[in-house]
Amino acid sequence: MSLYDRFVLPHLIDCVCGLGRVMEQRAALIPLARGNVLEVGAGTGLNFRYYDASQVQCIHALDPSAGMHRLALQRADAIGIPVKPLTLGAETIQADDASFDTVVSTFTLCTIPDAVAALAEMRRVLKPGGRVALSDIALRKPLPDELARDVSAYVGCIAGAIPIVRVISESVGEI
Repeated sequence: MSLYDRFVLPHLIDCVCGLGRVMEQRAALIPLARGNVLEVGAGTGLNFRYYDASQVQCIHALDPSAGMHRLALQRADAIGIPVKPLTLGAETIQADDASFDTVVSTFTLCTIPDAVAALAEMRRVLKPGGRVALSDIALRKPLPDELARDVSAYVGCIAGAIPIVRVISESVGEI
């Protein structure tokens, strides 16, 4: 892992993903989590402060970047909930079927190369009757090419946002 990946990138992502409206969405969504939680794309642990310690037994913090775990584990110390970092991608989650009460994913699907496979894995590891807490950046229709090229130079996730209808219909059926 490069010095950039280990020390610079986590702070940049932390800054961008910690902006006001994004944090408001996290604050509304994360308290819905219960039991044994899988957080897909845990990153630097920006969601951790919003988990209810009286409702959550453990957070399994999945992120492919080991550099993100350093900041996440610092945040984990402050919440009173055990956090287990998992350095994995979301397309092949190393967990038994039906192992989690809640699966959380915030602003992550737009960064996963195969979002449909990741959603299928989330569904596989979720217990029957479990909860999915999901918030992401998605497009209702494609961006014009000129705008997509311009935006991607600054904010790759937005320009690469997933078409919401395609991802939902391919992973859970027609909507």
